[in-house]
Amino acid sequence: ERLSMGRAAAGRAEAMFDPGKFASDTEKVLRGDL
Repeated sequence: ERLSMGRAAAGRAEAMFDPGKFASDTEKVLRGDL
């Protein structure tokens, strides 16, 4: 669980560079795919 949170945080950090990737990763986290 903590790893997923870390990846979500990394995704948020990347969002400023790639909002589309962030949105995709967020959906994966919400579904539990990561």
